[in-house]
Order: sequence, then structure tokens, then C-alpha cells
Amino acid sequence: MVATKYRGQVLIPYARRSIGDADDREEVKSTGMPEDLPAEMVDRDMVSYALKQDGMILRDMPRVVRHDRDFVRLAIQTSPEAIRFASEELQDDFELACEAVEADGNVLQILNEEMKCDEDVVLKAVQSKGNSFQYADKTMHLDTDLAMEAIQSDWRAIESCNHLLHKDRDFMLQAVTVSWRTLSFAHPDLNGDKEIIRIALKQSWLALAHASEELRGDRELVSESVKAGSWQTLLNASEALQDDRELLLDGIRSSGLALKCASKRLRDDRELVIEALRKEGLALEFASPRLQDDEELVLMALGLDKGAFESASMRLRGDRNFVMKCVQIDGMASEFASSEMQADLEIMGLAVKNDWRAVSFAAPELKKSLLA
Repeated sequence: MVATKYRGQVLIPYARRSIGDADDREEVKSTGMPEDLPAEMVDRDMVSYALKQDGMILRDMPRVVRHDRDFVRLAIQTSPEAIRFASEELQDDFELACEAVEADGNVLQILNEEMKCDEDVVLKAVQSKGNSFQYADKTMHLDTDLAMEAIQSDWRAIESCNHLLHKDRDFMLQAVTVSWRTLSFAHPDLNGDKEIIRIALKQSWLALAHASEELRGDRELVSESVKAGSWQTLLNASEALQDDRELLLDGIRSSGLALKCASKRLRDDRELVIEALRKEGLALEFASPRLQDDEELVLMALGLDKGAFESASMRLRGDRNFVMKCVQIDGMASEFASSEMQADLEIMGLAVKNDWRAVSFAAPELKKSLLA
């Protein structure tokens, strides 16, 4: 065969082109094959190559390709949802359906109703993507084994479970063991189940928010969680437990910020607040107004975090002698001093000497002289 040239380039006959050529890839996408193309006219190598590149191109293929099991399988391997473009017969093919949902569980949504009722197909779908359980037939939503497989893959599948399972103690016990978040779908009667709440609390302190009022006041349950390091459990505890000094001390041993959970009475407990400030200077924010006006406590907090000065009383933030002590500890504390103090040359001079960045908090009229 004589090579033909056009504008200096050798033109290669279609049948002799190599499949890997870049020009070929463009040819595959741009060539419009007629819908009724006979099987003997299909270039199987070229079609296979195209489907391996993009399975969704099955949509534009001739009828004979969409009826070919091997071609459809190739399309699914690249793009699982391409099964929607297969012939009706192949869309009903059990093996192909299983392959598609194994690759992407959400393909279950586009399968026919018979497939959505098939335990094996649904199982493979939820093992791939748990939340695809929502696309299964409603009768499947009562199947405890399928539901649990789905939850183990994605806890959000609990939402698709039949409401009767939300009432089932054994089922919810298993679900909460997988993820405490499933507790939000439990029947109200189970929110008072101490064993279920205890399992959930071992995973997250947030679980107590879903517990019954009685369990939020259960000292043993709350104490276990607090002693395990989850002081935030106290945020959802009953008012009585938030007023329990011993329990608050347990929380403060983990973090001074546990003072945030304390009752009004305990926030005014000087010894308790001192314990909190030893752990976290910013805990001053949760002390009572009386203690936020306590010079000793404010200086103690400031020694740990300059931001603590923001929680000091307005009186102390405007007290010249006290502010002078504060900026000598940390010049950046001047950020929270009163505007009058920020306009005091001596105070801001001390602050800048301690930390040059404090100049940004000085009154505009002082900045030039402070930078000189």
C-alpha cells in the first residue's frame, strides 16, 4: 500500500492505526456509529479501548454494543453507573449488577426493583457504601443483618432503617457500639437505657445530650466519663451535677476550662477557680464577676495566657497601677487594657519594651513617639 501525504503528513489508514495513538482517542469520541450497526462491523478493539477510557461512552454506542455482555462489563469496570445504558436484559443480569454495586454502592439507586429486593445485591452495595441502604427496597430496611452491615460501613445508614429497628434494644445496642451517633435515631425509651448511654459516652461526651433527663443526672454515669478525661460531659449534665464540687474538681483535673460547666455558686468558689487557673489561664472567663475583680487571680491567669486579661473586670483593666503590673508580665496584655490606659505613654512604653508588638495597641498619637 502506497503511503499518502497531505500537507506534509503521512496519512495512516484507519485499519492500520495503533489503538494507543492520541489521534485515535479523539477519533473514538468523535466517530458517530449508527444505532443499528451490524455486529460484524464493530471494531471490538477500538470499542474496548474506548470503554476502558470512559465507561459512560456506552450511552453513545450502537445497540449491538449495549447488548454485548463483555462490552457492558468493561464499561462497568470503568464507570459502574454505566450499567444504566446497557440493554434491559443486561440491566437485569445479577452478576453485572453485583459488579456494579461492589464498585459503587450508590449504583443500587438506578437498578430495577427486583435488584433492590435482592439480599445479595443490597449486601454488596452497603458493604461498598453504607448509606446506599436508602436505595434498597423498604422491605430490606427491616433486615437487621443488612442494616448492621450498612451501619458498619457508614453510621448514617441508621436513618434508612425501619422505625421498628430504632425501638429494638439489641439492634440499637449494636448500632451504638459501632457509632455513638446512631443514638440520635434511637426511640426515646432507649435514651434512658444506662448501658446504651454508657457505651456511647465511651466514644464521645456529646452522647449525653441524647440521654434522658434521669441519666443526665446519674452521678455514677457522668463521673465515669469525666474521670476518663471527658470533662465536657458536664456541659450536658443536670444542674445538680454541675453544682457538685467534687465532680467539678475531677473535670478541672483534665482541663481548667471545665469551670465553664460549673454552677453559679461554684464559679464563685475561690479555691475551685484557683485550681482551674493553674491548668488554664483562660478559665478566668468562667469565674464569677467577683473573682474576675480579684487582682491575685487575674495576675495568676495572665501569667499563663495574656488573653486572660480580657476577662478581668473593667475596673482592673482601667486601674493604672494594676495595668502597669500586667504589661510588665506580658506587654501584649495591653490589647485588653482600657482605652485610657492605651493612651498612657508610660504604660505603653513598658508594654512595648516588654514586647515591641504591643505598639499596635497604643493610641494613634503615641505610636510615633513609641517607635522613635
